[in-house]
Amino acid sequence: MQLLRSRDHHDKVSHYCAEEGIQWHFSPPSGLHFGGLWEAAVRTAKHHILRVLGENPATLEDRSTLLVQVEECQNSRPITYISEDPGDLQPLTLGYFLVGSSLRALPYYNYQDIPTNRLKQWQLVQKNLDKMENGIFSPTAGES
Repeated sequence: MQLLRSRDHHDKVSHYCAEEGIQWHFSPPSGLHFGGLWEAAVRTAKHHILRVLGENPATLEDRSTLLVQVEECQNSRPITYISEDPGDLQPLTLGYFLVGSSLRALPYYNYQDIPTNRLKQWQLVQKNLDKMENGIFSPTAGES
C-alpha cells in the first residue's frame, strides 16, 4: 500500500501514462451514471450469467467458460451492416474491432430435448445458454 501512496511511484506512473497517451477517467463508486455504456454492458453480462446459472452450483471452470461465452454474445451483437448489398447479411460487430472477424464459436450439441435431471453440470449450463441465446429462456425453463 505504501507503493501506491509514494510520490515517486505516482510521478513514474503519470510520466508513463503521458508518454503512452493514456488518459484516466475516474468514476466515483456511488456515481454509476458516470459510466453509462460500460455499466450497461456489465449489467447485461451479470443478467445473462444469473439467468444461465440460476441457483445451480458451478465450478470455477464452468463460470470462466460461461463468462467467455457471454462476452462472445455481447461482442457479437450487430452494430450495423458491413455493406449496402441486400444479399450480404453479415453485420458489423464489436468482434470485428477486437479480432477482425466474427467471434461466433463452433456450434455445440443441442441439449434442449434432454431432461435436466439427465444432464451433467456443463451440459446444463450449455442448455441454459442456448435458451438465453435463442430468446426462449424463462425462469422455469430449466425444470424439464
